[in-house]
Amino acid sequence: MKRLAIIAIFIAAVFVGGFLGFIITGFATWGNINNSFDFYYEPSSPAPIEELLLNVDVGAVEIQYNTTDTPYYAKVEVSLAISGLFMVGKTYLDFFNPYTEWWVNTSTPPSFNMNVKPDVWFDPSHWFKLYNILVLVTLRTDIVYDIKAHTVTGSLKMRVPEDIILNNTILQTTTGEVLLNSFANTKFEGKVSVQSTTGTASVISKRTNYTYGLNAGTTTGTLVLSFENCLLGNDLTGIVTTGSIFYTTNNLTFIQGSTINLQTTTGTIYGTINQYEDLGANVTGNLAVVTGSIELDYVNDKSGIGTRFSGAVTTGNLNYVYSASEFTRFNGVLTSGNYNSAPYKYTFSLSTVTGTINLDAESHH
Repeated sequence: MKRLAIIAIFIAAVFVGGFLGFIITGFATWGNINNSFDFYYEPSSPAPIEELLLNVDVGAVEIQYNTTDTPYYAKVEVSLAISGLFMVGKTYLDFFNPYTEWWVNTSTPPSFNMNVKPDVWFDPSHWFKLYNILVLVTLRTDIVYDIKAHTVTGSLKMRVPEDIILNNTILQTTTGEVLLNSFANTKFEGKVSVQSTTGTASVISKRTNYTYGLNAGTTTGTLVLSFENCLLGNDLTGIVTTGSIFYTTNNLTFIQGSTINLQTTTGTIYGTINQYEDLGANVTGNLAVVTGSIELDYVNDKSGIGTRFSGAVTTGNLNYVYSASEFTRFNGVLTSGNYNSAPYKYTFSLSTVTGTINLDAESHH
């Protein structure tokens, strides 16, 4: 037994000593890799709509517009930092494909692809690495773009200033935040989609025209939709699997009959709808939760809008707060007094399988 104990102590000493040596060597070879690269796009034959494809494996991607004159149709600036243990002697090429392969402006559409090399399991520099990467894309305000951007790990943010026209705008992240922020007189003349697999997806707009509607969502995370004095030309869809939806509108108007479809499997829908302008068309709202609640505040101050809410709860409570002079209630249906005579109708369906529906409704007319 004594001999076995001595052998065990020897093995433990070797293991601990080797581990400490490994850690000491790692810190002794700690390092930081810094690089920056700029890419430019100027087509030889300009098109009415310029397409751009952006794919970034890791990092923060920000899409903005120029504030000074620029001859380029697009500029991509990359700031790259990699830090960690066992970095001595390493370059960015140990982690990324060569920068000369990132920007392919002869393809259709021209594309920027910043790809990470697969981790090398026997190289400890890959085990402890930390990335700090910013990809800044600058567009021109006088060009109409067709944008498709995707990040695998990291954030994707696009800020659109006033008086901009875009065509299709597709923003996607696998793990990380995605944000579309637009301002006065922005017009999307194509498909708009903002999606995240794991992370927050946000669309925040003021005085923006979504000609063909909007599709947004996240599998696991939060969905934020905020529209102030915006115009919608088709359906608005927001889908979440696990997470909550925050939906806020102030004077959202419509070009044609449309549907607002908000759904989450597990989570809560928080809605605030304030309408002080004509609706413009008949609108159907579908707010549905499987496990979770719906919290909706609704204020209508236009006589030309009739409103009806139909609530359904399998396990939970259905709570309405309203003025009897503005609405009548029959079972789970709440109807404004002008619903049948109003030229435009807002018709809502609210449902949850397990949870509570709390509705606070006002209709001034």
